Amino acid sequence: MHVTRVLIQEHVLIKQVLILLDRSRQALETGDPVPALFFEKAVTFCEQFADQFHHFKEEFLLFGMLSYKKQGELDTAMGVLRYQHERCKQSIARIKTALPRYEENDEMAVTRVL
Repeated sequence: MHVTRVLIQEHVLIKQVLILLDRSRQALETGDPVPALFFEKAVTFCEQFADQFHHFKEEFLLFGMLSYKKQGELDTAMGVLRYQHERCKQSIARIKTALPRYEENDEMAVTRVL
């Protein structure tokens, strides 16, 4: 299978989780409970699959090869993608930090999860 096809399929999985996270945000905003276990599993997926597995392949393999092949022509676009990856990591870290208090129904923790 072509490498870019694999990355695209991985993006589909990541997007599905992001859609579920958005739905959970909408539920919380309307006062509907979302089990902490959902967020725990989403954090695990994002840390292990998205960050350690998928983003590693993009940032350290694909981006490096593209930068070399295109002689820096795509560096700005790849910088934007790296920035998006970093923002995702920060959001996931914020959710992970809030989870213990979220399970105790702490309103501030719910806000941090949003």
